[in-house]
Amino acid sequence: MDWEQYYKERSLSLERYINNIWDHKPLLIGVASSGRNILEVATGTGNLSIFLSHLGYNVVSVDNNDGVLKIAQHNNANFRGEVTFKKADAFNLPFDDDSFDVCFSQGFFEHFADDDIRKLFREQLRVSRKVVLKQK
Repeated sequence: MDWEQYYKERSLSLERYINNIWDHKPLLIGVASSGRNILEVATGTGNLSIFLSHLGYNVVSVDNNDGVLKIAQHNNANFRGEVTFKKADAFNLPFDDDSFDVCFSQGFFEHFADDDIRKLFREQLRVSRKVVLKQK
């Protein structure tokens, strides 16, 4: 199953939206306390970025899958978010150095080998001052 299909089958209801925010509370606190300009790499449903936009943060979320971006844009409109979504390659982000205060991803790095994870971190640290991760 591809990611577009995965997110289509898990539509973002109000209950799922709230539960997902609660499940990621430490991550969201870490991101929100790290600056106003936020980049999310690997959009997913857009849930976490939408929530941060409700708090007044400037949030950009990138993904390389047009279908995933379309689903996230639908969720953004449905939940009245203010997120900017862009198609991008996580290994070559289309932003200048230090464009963001903080970058985060959720459920992304585990899909890569260690060498690629290091490359992804370097790229995220190129465009942001800090990368926040969820601890288990």
